[in-house]
Amino acid sequence: MRLLERQGLAAGDGKDQETTIIQIYSDPEHHEFKILCEAMIEVGEMFSLWREHHVRMAQRMIGEKPGIGQNPGEGVFGQGPLGTMGVEYVSQTLGKLFFPVLRDPRTWK
Repeated sequence: MRLLERQGLAAGDGKDQETTIIQIYSDPEHHEFKILCEAMIEVGEMFSLWREHHVRMAQRMIGEKPGIGQNPGEGVFGQGPLGTMGVEYVSQTLGKLFFPVLRDPRTWK
């Protein structure tokens, strides 16, 4: 967002960001930003694929057991999302998107 602001593009709130992303994808003058946006979306997609593979691997390896064999609130790590909820926690992350501001404007473009 700071890079966009330094280039004179609006990057304030969500609506400004959406407008700027639409402008980037519509105006050939901002080709470099479009390439950057596409690369950021690809990073998000790759991480999402990793998450999906991680969930499947965890299901195969530990089933529905808590991660690293702990029960919530027990063990060295105490209670928290990592190491206590196992596959359930990782599955909850599958719907999370990286850089949603880069995906949303495609709907309105």
